[in-house]
Amino acid sequence: MVRMDEATDLRDDGFVVRIANRAELDSMLRAVLTATDYGMLLTDLDHVALACNGEFGRLFGIDPSAVVRNDVRAVRKSVASRIVNLKHWMRNLEVVYSDPEAIQIDELELSQPKQTLRRSTMPVRDENGTPIGRLWTFLDITAEARARRMKDSLIEASRVASVDPREVYQRLVEIVGEFYGSLSILSVRVGDFMEFRAVGGPSEILQGVAGNDLSDSYCQFCLGAASPIAIQDASTNPEYDNLLPVRAGFTRYAGVPISTPSGHFIGTLCILDARSDEPIGPDDLSFLEQIASKISNELDRESKLQDLRRDLHHADESLRQVQRDLIRSEKLAVTGLLSASIAHDIRNILATIALEIEMRSDDPASAIPVVQQNLDRFAVLAHRLMSYARPAETAQTPVDLGEVTARVLDLLSSHLRVSRIEIRFDRPDQPVAVLGDEHRFEHVFINLFMNAIQAMGRHGVLTIRLAAEGDAALVTVTDTGKGLTAPQLAALFQPFASNRVGGFGLGLYSCKCIVDEAGGQISVDSVPNEGTTFTIRLPLLP
Repeated sequence: MVRMDEATDLRDDGFVVRIANRAELDSMLRAVLTATDYGMLLTDLDHVALACNGEFGRLFGIDPSAVVRNDVRAVRKSVASRIVNLKHWMRNLEVVYSDPEAIQIDELELSQPKQTLRRSTMPVRDENGTPIGRLWTFLDITAEARARRMKDSLIEASRVASVDPREVYQRLVEIVGEFYGSLSILSVRVGDFMEFRAVGGPSEILQGVAGNDLSDSYCQFCLGAASPIAIQDASTNPEYDNLLPVRAGFTRYAGVPISTPSGHFIGTLCILDARSDEPIGPDDLSFLEQIASKISNELDRESKLQDLRRDLHHADESLRQVQRDLIRSEKLAVTGLLSASIAHDIRNILATIALEIEMRSDDPASAIPVVQQNLDRFAVLAHRLMSYARPAETAQTPVDLGEVTARVLDLLSSHLRVSRIEIRFDRPDQPVAVLGDEHRFEHVFINLFMNAIQAMGRHGVLTIRLAAEGDAALVTVTDTGKGLTAPQLAALFQPFASNRVGGFGLGLYSCKCIVDEAGGQISVDSVPNEGTTFTIRLPLLP
């Protein structure tokens, strides 16, 4: 259709055509508008349509004569239902018409049915080059644009990667849903049930839905055929019209089977929607097959990872059981050795007492000092054994370390006398008080002093210094024994690491545990053949 006032010349860049009359001009415009595959629209600078061709009307689903007969508002309203992004379209028209010189080439998305148009616009000029109107052209490039989008989606799918296979196939299903703007589902067959492993597109539709029965789904036909299938409009076929998805309004379906590397079909990848007016072609099924191939690989990887996790779990449980057995055996062995050692010490003490009593049967009272000395040995042995145990609860009370040290030295007096060890005890006049359990501290000092006595053998000097330094109480225990090597120092506070034949390596370990419980630290400094110094630092009681 053409609407134009009287005109005699058409000029473009110096090319002049003399038009004899309006009828001739009308005929020429009709010929130009019909001799092209483009939809064409000619307007003035006020948006008013002057001419359009049949292809324009076909593309937008409107009557071309109505376009030139109606006003601008009516024309825009007639095409508005087809425009996907209506607000953007309206804003763009205002921008274009605000500049008579504007030239633009872009793409326009239409719906119902879905189409992509290449749109271009440029000014129409008079013989002086002044813009007097605007020409719009529209070319259907739906197939081209769709192929381009499909290629882009496949490229994106090829780049999806994750250590977790579930994340990969979830994203692949979403890519399918985004491409079609449809519900996309990865279903895996579990008996007679199709379990939804991943959902894309408008997935809120299936919120809380775990899957559906095989007999009530499209998937039964895809798995039955063991090949891709497309159902354009299920509502027109009695074979499908009673299925759950059809009853829910999903009349269009395209699905491809998912198989294991061995060729066993385990599920489907499909799209579902109500757009039966949009044809599904071989390129769609090929697209779905390519995505499904990668999904198959990820499902296989997931299965292998699950098998590996199960194997690792079984191996871990087996190792844990072996470790528990070894610990139990080690505990039994240590308990046996400890019991044998205690029994040996007890027998020696009792034998000494019995011998003294027998030898002094005519004067039993003279045996009392020796009996008392051996009873002290019992007390020391009991203290050392008790230091190995961790009490369930310890009483935290103020403790004068000077009093505890003096008491322990008195208890060990017979040991010191027999070993001819000289004691040098340096303590301040004021109490050095800390918070803790005095019996536990006794265990610490008995272990440290006995270790020093054993390290020195016969003769030597045991120096004990007690001091308050800032907010800390310091206790140093120094012997003149043979000292410790670097490897011995490194393992000194580890359980079962002993430097003495027949020792169990629990004494110093228990000392460290007791000091740690009191919020303190214990350290050691030793020089081979010169001696060893233990330093205990504890929080001083305010």
